[in-house]
Amino acid sequence: VHGIILRKIFKKEADTILEVYTKEAGLVYFQAKGVRKAEAKLKFRLDTFNLATIYYAPSRYLPIIVDAKVEDRYGLLRQDLERLRLANTAGHIISNIFESGFPDARIWQEVLRYFNALNDGSFSSEELSQLAYLTCYRFLSLGGFDPELVRCTVCLKPIFLGRLNISLINGGLVHTACTAGSDLSLDVARDVLYLVHDMKKGEPVLVLNQRLKEDVWLDFKKLTQFFFQYYFGFRFRSSERVSSI
Repeated sequence: VHGIILRKIFKKEADTILEVYTKEAGLVYFQAKGVRKAEAKLKFRLDTFNLATIYYAPSRYLPIIVDAKVEDRYGLLRQDLERLRLANTAGHIISNIFESGFPDARIWQEVLRYFNALNDGSFSSEELSQLAYLTCYRFLSLGGFDPELVRCTVCLKPIFLGRLNISLINGGLVHTACTAGSDLSLDVARDVLYLVHDMKKGEPVLVLNQRLKEDVWLDFKKLTQFFFQYYFGFRFRSSERVSSI
């Protein structure tokens, strides 16, 4: 299989379990026997965030890696702590959103596109931060966790005017009158809906190239944080930069 190594889990003295998002099988867990030994030939081929072709043998527990070929080590990504943080964030999110063993060509393209962007020196730190939020929201949508952003989740009527209230309890839009004084709601600009609409039509890198007002970006970031808290019980750290979760 062809995939990106997202995480390592150390087992026993020298064994490792690898979490890999693959083109052919989606999220997969592999065993790497004795890979932490000094003389292990696969030691550096199975580094976290390597893009690699992995050869494996079936096993009763988890498939066992027998060989690997590195396609890309993402050298620039490894030299920058901020890019590494963004890569770690993506790994955590992919683990939480997607179930193992369900391949999806669209998800693979998003994963590959994101890691290629993290290794692209033409992107500034701020652009990568914005791209991380855009990609994470895209992951939500592709994983089937799309929030309701068309009708009020309480009265089921459309919302046409003014800023929008997003309910954490209901997982989507809600009229101000329907919030019933709940403090678990978020107020965002209406232009955020157009940004989300563009996200569903195109790739995050293209959306990133649009000239959007700063308040729209900030509201979109708040919205993304909001829904990760709603669906998974965790949130991005409150910072202009995306941090590990």
